[in-house]
Amino acid sequence: MSERPTELTLRIQASPTYIAGPPMFVEVTLANETEGAEYYALTSCDPWSPPFPVEFTFNAGGQSVRLPSRSDVSSGATPRGFDLVPGEARTFVLDLSELETPVPPGVWQLEARWVMRHEQPWSAPVAVTITAGDPADLPLLQRLRRIGGVRNSSWSNLVKDPAAFEESALRDLSPESRQALLPYLIIHQAVHGPEPLSRFPVEFLAEQRQGPWGSEAAVLAYELAWARQSPDLPGQRAALLTEWPGLAFRLDQIERGLGLLTTLREAARDGVGR
Repeated sequence: MSERPTELTLRIQASPTYIAGPPMFVEVTLANETEGAEYYALTSCDPWSPPFPVEFTFNAGGQSVRLPSRSDVSSGATPRGFDLVPGEARTFVLDLSELETPVPPGVWQLEARWVMRHEQPWSAPVAVTITAGDPADLPLLQRLRRIGGVRNSSWSNLVKDPAAFEESALRDLSPESRQALLPYLIIHQAVHGPEPLSRFPVEFLAEQRQGPWGSEAAVLAYELAWARQSPDLPGQRAALLTEWPGLAFRLDQIERGLGLLTTLREAARDGVGR
């Protein structure tokens, strides 16, 4: 019988290949699989507010590329965040392109570390290949990240701008870059489309259930089911948590009316963020 971990466990799921420049989604799960250790006020991880309390490093031979991370360890602020008791986990899908640190094309070993004071939870490394994108895409991608004339560069700008689909840079992208942008484009349409969430086509998300964005697609599909008050909600919840137990906190948010799509739609309606 294998021994239980004595510290927090960190796991990542990455795509085998990424294109340099467009979004690079990685699923991260921090789990408490210990016998009885309890963790309090772990640093909040907001996928929409980089940098994250996760430090990603790409290694290849003697070369390393370390991406920016965030820590509350030495800030002196009152600890805030989330707790993990034994048996609990939290899963996040993070976009490494939001950290704006170029990773050269090549074959890499990607590993992650959750930044905290007393422990250093490291993930096992996973192999990823970075390929060079179309050079003509790079200025277009930067334009889309600053859409609406905002000063900060982020894909959240694309999601929040109601007129993003009219931007010529989006039409001029290569098919590969547009494919990598699909998760953000789906969220944009759900937020700004004319139909209520209860009528948004869940099929758009079903096509994204594979790969590191799959757990996020599953959560958003549950939010659409909740908006419809689907009769099989308990079954959907049980199936989702069987595959991704670390998403329980997201489902709780949805059931309190605080799902991602719901809050983004309310912010768009109220004109917040533009």
